[in-house]
Amino acid sequence: MHDKICPDCNVKTRRPFTLRFSNVVDDVVTRCPVSMLTTRSIKLTNLINYTDNAKALPFTGGALEQTNFFYTVRSIVLAEQNMLLKREMDNIAKEGKKG
Repeated sequence: MHDKICPDCNVKTRRPFTLRFSNVVDDVVTRCPVSMLTTRSIKLTNLINYTDNAKALPFTGGALEQTNFFYTVRSIVLAEQNMLLKREMDNIAKEGKKG
């Protein structure tokens, strides 16, 4: 039970939200990850996945004709995907060494 009392108002405090993704230190979020997803973030992630899989760009013209916003979002999405893939591959390798 979480029985901490606020020293200022003497009210019982609630346990803060913590979601642990793995046993890695600091691999947690302190607010619901679903609440971090917005319609815009989902659309942008889908756009990045589509353009990368189709080997196409979202706007007419070449690579230099794309917006800085597109490249910033693309960088963030791909970095997250690569980090998750690396973590998954590390876990597979760790499991392989155990067995």
